[in-house]
Amino acid sequence: MRSLWRGLRRLHEDERGKLTVEQILLIAFITLPLLGILIAFRNKIADALSDAWNKVFGEGQKDPRTP
Repeated sequence: MRSLWRGLRRLHEDERGKLTVEQILLIAFITLPLLGILIAFRNKIADALSDAWNKVFGEGQKDPRTP
């Protein structure tokens, strides 16, 4: 029984993976709200990009990205 408690205490005190987990959580806290904003405003973003495209290349010109 003592060996189980010693093993659990060693596992609890081991901090080798702590930095990686913190980095993953930090990235998640930044990217998930940005992803939510992009999804929520996808139509407005698409319209704004389309308007910008038309200002640069003109209304009647064919999109060179399409076949």
